Amino acid sequence: MIAIADAVAEFLLSKKAGRRSPATLKWYKAMLKPFVESFSTYQIGHATMSNIAMWLINQRGSPMTLYDRDKALRGFWSWSVVAYEIKNPMISIPTPVLPEA
Repeated sequence: MIAIADAVAEFLLSKKAGRRSPATLKWYKAMLKPFVESFSTYQIGHATMSNIAMWLINQRGSPMTLYDRDKALRGFWSWSVVAYEIKNPMISIPTPVLPEA
């Protein structure tokens, strides 16, 4: 298996190969950075729903930032299911409600 930090780097590379805009790439990198800092030594198949849920609960920031981090993580894990043939540890974590503008 691959370390989460390396998997996120591959995810970002796949987004770049998919011709995502520089702004989109910057957004993903910024939203995933705190997660990578916390889980960099974990192997991709070893992160659990509990680990990720606790990380999400302990995050600080505006409601929109917290929503965006969740959204970026869901994209990463959905991609990881295909790339690494693992189960999605976020599948049973409910999607947060979008903050009202």
